[in-house]
Amino acid sequence: MASLAVDETTAVTLYADLAAHYEADGRYYHNLSHIQHMLQTIRSMPADEYDETAVQLAVWFHDVIYDPQASDNEVQSAAYARQVLAPLLAPGLVAEVERLILLTITHDTAATDANGRILLDADLATLGSDPATYDQYGAAIRREYAYVPDDVYRQERAKLLTRFLQKEYIFICTAFREQLESRARQNLQRELAALGR
Repeated sequence: MASLAVDETTAVTLYADLAAHYEADGRYYHNLSHIQHMLQTIRSMPADEYDETAVQLAVWFHDVIYDPQASDNEVQSAAYARQVLAPLLAPGLVAEVERLILLTITHDTAATDANGRILLDADLATLGSDPATYDQYGAAIRREYAYVPDDVYRQERAKLLTRFLQKEYIFICTAFREQLESRARQNLQRELAALGR
């Protein structure tokens, strides 16, 4: 986690709380592995200057509340981050973390938003992974939505994949685009074909 000026007991408690959320039953993709992958991705990509603390905190909190049957997970996660972080951090940093989490609703931000770009691209980095890893991701997402009938899932998943494919670019940052865009499009097209769409 980002280096914060909090005592060890608070840090351990905070991590344990976050870990408990991310390792809850039914989290086959939106779990600690996803957080770890995002943080590793951010560290491995050259990026413009950004607020490392704000982005890392947003990574940790962006999916802390996750219910596949809810439509307000991001809003709930942002509110949770505010509740937990407000007593510990400067108001401006807390507001930025909250803003970043809310960007994951649309996965869209201004080209000038360095913090937003790196967070959103890291969140989608799995789309540009090798085919086997992408297929594992797809299977994990399906497990999270096991309550949805197959025909409905195929239709809704195809809509989501098509929306990404219709964008001029999936990734906002040049470095992410250069390394992941082509493979992400191949993966999405392959999954779309497998869905029969």
